Amino acid sequence: MKTKRFVSVAIQLLMILPFLLLAGCERDKPAPKPGNYVIVMIDRSLSFRSRQQDAIDRSVKYLDQIASRKLGRWEGKTDRITVISLDAIPAVLWEGNLQDLKKLSGADWGKQFAGRTDYQRCTDITGAFALAADRFSSADAEATNKYLLVFSDLIHEPPLNSASVCAKPHPEPSEDFPWASLEDVSMNVFWLPINQKLIWQRIAKEKGLAGHVALYSDSESGAVDIAAPPPAKRRITEGERAQEALHFRSIFQNVGLLMLGLAILVVLGFLGMMLFARRNHQARLPLPPRRPVLSPEQLRARNGAQPTRRD
Repeated sequence: MKTKRFVSVAIQLLMILPFLLLAGCERDKPAPKPGNYVIVMIDRSLSFRSRQQDAIDRSVKYLDQIASRKLGRWEGKTDRITVISLDAIPAVLWEGNLQDLKKLSGADWGKQFAGRTDYQRCTDITGAFALAADRFSSADAEATNKYLLVFSDLIHEPPLNSASVCAKPHPEPSEDFPWASLEDVSMNVFWLPINQKLIWQRIAKEKGLAGHVALYSDSESGAVDIAAPPPAKRRITEGERAQEALHFRSIFQNVGLLMLGLAILVVLGFLGMMLFARRNHQARLPLPPRRPVLSPEQLRARNGAQPTRRD
């Protein structure tokens, strides 16, 4: 019975051992799906009035290009588009994914932009970029390609005690401008006065963001073809490569342990079966004849029947 129990336990361990060893090979969580996050920022202040309609037309055309991209069954849900009004109190005018964007028309955009006339006297450049940085921070940093399109002269005139009373115009960015939050953002700024471009280009270079920021002057902006971003692709970072290497190393180690465990169980099972077969063989052998137990009278009779030895 003990041998049978041993064999049964060995078989059960042989069946569950692969699951125990390979359970540690699973990843903690699936990799996030790639996506694009596009923010369009339009200056609605009086200082940018001469370029506002051009900016709106270019923005709508750009958004139409994004919306016209043919989507697969599962595409578009990870892409995000946000439109921000750059004025005295910057605010999000619209936000959604590609499927939501396809439902909007040019008339819808006109209504959105027309509703900001009360905020056009001042321009909070820092506040608008801080709002964009906050929106970008909600996206997965490794799985999202971030694009910021700005139509503005970047003249900072924030409101003081009233939305219609502005501070003195500042051509350069303020000290609390969120440069650090825009390090992984591809930024394009259109219709900058040439002196503004020079100032911002020098500061972007000092901040180490010259490769991420493209500035276009008044004369350059009209000739630039603003192409929609390509479909997002998964970017593998160095940290992910190291994690993948550890993951496969763990698989090989667990497979080695699995093979060793299987070999041990096979050997133990074989020995157990041999022991079980040996015991069964011994149990089937015929027993030697047993001598009958004689009573005292039978013993005396048997002894008396024997011949008496003579000297």
